[in-house]
Amino acid sequence: MTAFALPALRQISLAVLMATASPVLWAQAASPASSPAPTARAEVGKPLQLAQDLLKSGKAVEALAELRVAEQVGSLNDYERYLIARTRAVAALKANELPVAVAAFEVALASPLTPAADRPSLLDTLARAQLQLRQYAPAAATLRRYVQEGGQDAAVRALLPQALYLSGDAGAAAKELLPMVQAEEAAGRKPSETSLRLLVSAYAKAKDEPGVYAALQRQAQHYPKPEVWAQLLSRVPDQPGFSQSLTLDLLRLKQATGALRDEAEDIELAILAMEGGLFTEALLALDAGTQAGRLGTGPNAGEHQKLRDKAAKASAKEKAQLASDRAAAQAAKDGHALTLVGTAAVSAGNPADAAKALADGLARGGVKKPDEARLHLAWAWVKAGHSAEAVKVLDTIKSEDGSAELARLWKTWLRAQAQK
Repeated sequence: MTAFALPALRQISLAVLMATASPVLWAQAASPASSPAPTARAEVGKPLQLAQDLLKSGKAVEALAELRVAEQVGSLNDYERYLIARTRAVAALKANELPVAVAAFEVALASPLTPAADRPSLLDTLARAQLQLRQYAPAAATLRRYVQEGGQDAAVRALLPQALYLSGDAGAAAKELLPMVQAEEAAGRKPSETSLRLLVSAYAKAKDEPGVYAALQRQAQHYPKPEVWAQLLSRVPDQPGFSQSLTLDLLRLKQATGALRDEAEDIELAILAMEGGLFTEALLALDAGTQAGRLGTGPNAGEHQKLRDKAAKASAKEKAQLASDRAAAQAAKDGHALTLVGTAAVSAGNPADAAKALADGLARGGVKKPDEARLHLAWAWVKAGHSAEAVKVLDTIKSEDGSAELARLWKTWLRAQAQK
């Protein structure tokens, strides 16, 4: 997983942390209908007040010393323990004594004297301190309490999946994070890239491959980087029912998305294209690989050149015969030959003319693999720069041999490009 930074320790203001931490040294006169105000004894209240004054002057270490004086009085009542915990929590934070701060927050949160309105802020700061201390499981528990006790800050809630992931519970992290991502999408907002990377990594760590695949699709949709598409498309052959006959179509999508990134795939694309009689497409793939520095160098450079020479010779013949091949296909009884000529013309001729030939062939009928031909038609429209036409064709592809999956991924990429 791409590392994410631990959340910053949010320094809650003194006014918030100490709103109820000023000692009442004597009981106020109470009306019969009211309960007596809690009190702190003078011998506890004096060092406690001094600690609070020192804090306001920025002297956190000295404040902690005064709190120890207050504690040494002994036989503390609940209110005194509460006041010391609240004051110690903020003093320890400011002194960067995080273990001391964590213990003080836990005492304060366990006290019934802590106002309900203060609890979310205290839980937020406690969780951040625990994360800084790498106490990931306790931090996750604290963040769950934050949600349960009404904490509404989305940034704090987003810490829970991180804490769960870092604690080793990747499955729970993904379970918490997915609804957050879905809520962002439902609201028309783009989830953060960090959230999507974490979602992918959490599913991977939990060995949930369907989850990884779905999360990568989201990441490719919102952040269509070549490396993301490479991860996503590498998993397509493992999807249920995917036909190996669509490998060349998959490589074309990899090429379009920038995910075609190594020598083996360049060679595979070229060889599959040549086996299908698409010599110009093979030649263009070999030249692209050479320009990218993947081919033409290293121990296999000689083999690369031999393959290119073969493709170049056949490409020249293919281009010379394209017009006559199309005429013969037009005279055929069905449209199958016309779709083959149209597929060749995407690279060897004009993509817009290729799209017309493919569309005419499909309209005639008799095409052996119509959804595969529709993938080629959509590819032709992409090459011709007509993405909207490509999407219309892709919407019609339904075969469960992998064609529909490739169509859906093509649409994801095209829509992401349109949003740039």
